[in-house]
Amino acid sequence: SKIAMNNDAIAAINGGAFTDEVNTQEWTANGGTPSGVIITDGKVIYDDLNGSSTGMVAMTKSGRLIVGNYSVDELFEKNVTEAVSYQTQVLINNGKMTSIKGDGGEGSAPRTLIGQNKDGNIILAVLDAKHEGSRTAATIKEAQEVMYKLGCVTAGTLDGGKSATMYYNEEVVNKPSYAYGERSIPTAIIVK
Repeated sequence: SKIAMNNDAIAAINGGAFTDEVNTQEWTANGGTPSGVIITDGKVIYDDLNGSSTGMVAMTKSGRLIVGNYSVDELFEKNVTEAVSYQTQVLINNGKMTSIKGDGGEGSAPRTLIGQNKDGNIILAVLDAKHEGSRTAATIKEAQEVMYKLGCVTAGTLDGGKSATMYYNEEVVNKPSYAYGERSIPTAIIVK
């Protein structure tokens, strides 16, 4: 919320990879240290990968969403202006659901998702806890189905779990897992 407000954002979701240096075993600190790559306004502002590839969610100068494993050099070859690292699962590519074994192998958890529809609109989605007192939200396969139903031609995962949060019009609009709301449908925003 504070980052969104400080940047006059209308909508925001959590996204990139981070380390939790205060308590890495329990992941109970604030996650204030990024990991991987952050690109904004066409400039690398953080990079601890030394040229290697990792899961990325990126936007090109022309507004095309890119999801997959890339190095910084490969992103710049695609005219990327914005990017964050996350070991993303590519859910939808060229309008088709990608092959996911079983439920995706990660169990159920709150999920943060990003996609793009055929008209170029960006779709931000957060899948919250379904049952009070539980972290159950969605498997990777269920997340894929949600993004497909929302009309995405490209979609991937971002950092979810306890940090799965959506901000819209000056307020948090989902029920983050630490609040354990009873929601059974995704919170989604389409950004035109």
